[in-house]
Amino acid sequence: MHALKTSPFLEKMKIENKLFKIAEVANFLGVSTTTLRYYEQYGFIKPSKIDEFTGYRYYDIRNIGEITHIIDLRRLGLSMRQIENYLHTGFDAQEYTKELKRNRDVLNMRIKLSELRFGDHNAYNVEFISTQSSYCLSREGIASNVADLEVQFANYLMEILKRGYVLDRDFLTLIEFDSVIPKFRDIKYKMIFMIREAAEGCHRFPGINGIHTYHKGSYKTIDKAYSALIDFAVKNNLKLKGTAIENYFRSSFTVDSESNMLTDVILPLEQ
Repeated sequence: MHALKTSPFLEKMKIENKLFKIAEVANFLGVSTTTLRYYEQYGFIKPSKIDEFTGYRYYDIRNIGEITHIIDLRRLGLSMRQIENYLHTGFDAQEYTKELKRNRDVLNMRIKLSELRFGDHNAYNVEFISTQSSYCLSREGIASNVADLEVQFANYLMEILKRGYVLDRDFLTLIEFDSVIPKFRDIKYKMIFMIREAAEGCHRFPGINGIHTYHKGSYKTIDKAYSALIDFAVKNNLKLKGTAIENYFRSSFTVDSESNMLTDVILPLEQ
């Protein structure tokens, strides 16, 4: 079997070459070390380094991207065999969607994400969204462009890992901008990482009440998602809060093509 190919997005990033022990990565991502070894046996991941004397495994940021991609697919309900097919030989998305629809009430969100993940177009269905408050870590800054924003995002993620925080099981990662439609240059942002429990340096994220839609594909065309949201707000006489929030699915930096990137685009509403 072959390990998951390294993403071209990660390849081009200039990120600190830091190695982490298997226990650190397992704790950070909320899985067991046994699970990580299981993924390795299937050929889905290959540790950056294995000590030839002790057998200890060490992982870098690219390995973490590969692992989170597998976790995402597992949480969509795919079996190990289905993941193997998805990564290497092809995957029957239509049959899988039919299986999910037989359990519609319980698996409604899983169906939606599966259709987005495996579909080939954007429908831009706008829906209302309401989330609960939770503990988080955040950082504000300015990125010169989208590529710089991606690098800062990855480096902040690594910093959180090194400090020993445990991410929320849903791994919610948000970037809040200072306008309704984000700019592509000199981007003012606030990165927000949800964590599982109260810890030093964290604070409460108040939750979100707004409208959202999913964008699949290159960030260069994400303006279509924003247009759909603004049109929906105008037609329904909704008052926007004036900021945009983007939720990046954790495998977005690991996919092999920009066409498979998935972003949840959110516009908060006035209370």
